[in-house]
Amino acid sequence: MAYKGSLINRWPRAFARLFDLLWEMVFIISLLVIFLNLDTSKVLSPKSLSFYALIFASLPLALALDAIIAGVFTNTPAKALIGVKVTSSRGERVGFVDHMRRNIGVWTEGLAMGIPPFSVLSMSKQYKRVSGRRDAFYDERLHTRVQTRGQYTAARVLIPLLLLLLLSFSFFALVISPG
Repeated sequence: MAYKGSLINRWPRAFARLFDLLWEMVFIISLLVIFLNLDTSKVLSPKSLSFYALIFASLPLALALDAIIAGVFTNTPAKALIGVKVTSSRGERVGFVDHMRRNIGVWTEGLAMGIPPFSVLSMSKQYKRVSGRRDAFYDERLHTRVQTRGQYTAARVLIPLLLLLLLSFSFFALVISPG
């Protein structure tokens, strides 16, 4: 069954991606802290180089988790809450392999592997494409499209995202709390 919807504008799409990445990175960092038995006072301090290494390492892992979730459940939490969906250009379901290939493109072409000066430039390039009603480079290459079913209001976008933020940081606080 084909997904029927319009090509989405840039803001709900960007918010969904950022908030999915946020909770996924918090989850990945929490798992790394638990399973590697890391000293949270050292690795979670912005004064520590390990803090930035942990964030840098968690980005591709979060994108892999994102692809797994989207492949299994057909969508990610933030995209589902906002009403955004990745489909083929014909409106068909996109499976795990295509989500993974797309997220590799997001990581390399959209986020420049998380390297700050380059990521700003690459995000700007993708922003301009999407603002011009074109697909992002990785979507164009893979023949995928980000679509939505309805109109957006501030409440439809912000309320679900605030809930995800609250849940993410609550989980993170539980993981790093002593005792």
